Amino acid sequence: MRSFVQQILRSIPRHKGKWILGVKLVATIWLVSFLTGKVGGVNLWEVIKSADMGFMALAVLLMFPNITLQFLKWKFLAEQVIRAREDAALGKAFFMGILFGSFTPGRLGEYLGRKLAMKDEGLLEITIVTFLDKIFNLFFVAGIGVLSLTLYLYVTIEVPALAATALFVTIALLVFMFMHLLISDIWWNNAVVKYISRFRFLKQYRERFLILKDLDKSLINRLMLFSGGIYIIILLQYAILVMSFSGEMDFLNYVWGASLFFYTKAFIPAFTWGELGVREAVSIFYLSSFGLSEAVGFNSSLFLFLINIFLPSLPGIWFLLRNK
Repeated sequence: MRSFVQQILRSIPRHKGKWILGVKLVATIWLVSFLTGKVGGVNLWEVIKSADMGFMALAVLLMFPNITLQFLKWKFLAEQVIRAREDAALGKAFFMGILFGSFTPGRLGEYLGRKLAMKDEGLLEITIVTFLDKIFNLFFVAGIGVLSLTLYLYVTIEVPALAATALFVTIALLVFMFMHLLISDIWWNNAVVKYISRFRFLKQYRERFLILKDLDKSLINRLMLFSGGIYIIILLQYAILVMSFSGEMDFLNYVWGASLFFYTKAFIPAFTWGELGVREAVSIFYLSSFGLSEAVGFNSSLFLFLINIFLPSLPGIWFLLRNK
């Protein structure tokens, strides 16, 4: 038995990637099984059967402006930063990015998916464009999320009003300062490029990072508009799904819950396959505090994933099969 364990331990460095995938798969199965057992499979199905199909259809329809804005943002960035202008290639890269991102932590697979579709572009250039795509999304998720969390702590833990107000104002100022940096072409042109150049292993790529100097204020403002529109749509989708499954019409509270859900999920290390189970656990936690059932929390998160990630990833499968 001891020698068997030693053989396993010796095999880990040689097959590190396979071991990581295996551990993630086991963690995913365990977490999903735990949540479904805790909530009850019958309860989950009953909530689905009793869902308001009108709200469900609305959430699905909102997928189209959501995906359209995401594609236009990716296309705009690719045209401006790496001068890629072929719509067919950009569309292929976009959907393959969604496919590869659907089963990787933090959707990091988008980098690889987009690179596989755009073989003539360097991996670093694709990475920079995808990073810019994500950083503007993260601003809204983190900025609005942390303000929502401050309000949530005040309401649930009953932090003194003066302390909560001071914390809220402080965070709001920090968010405003970060927003000012994001829309500052001077910051991108000087501070970011100079900071990157300080890293020895990145110095040889400094010339490639100079594409960041092409970011002017009008370009950055458009990126903010794209990201803000996408964020508003996913907040609406989540809130609408909650109303569909719960039968309650407390829309503003559910939008508030959506901002808490996306903020918390963004900063939890993804230890499961495609974050499956992690999203549902976060959703259950917040919606339960709003007086809703665990089944509503689980289904709202799961169906949001199916609508915004699974369905849009299907064209990516077709492109992947045709990719030479």
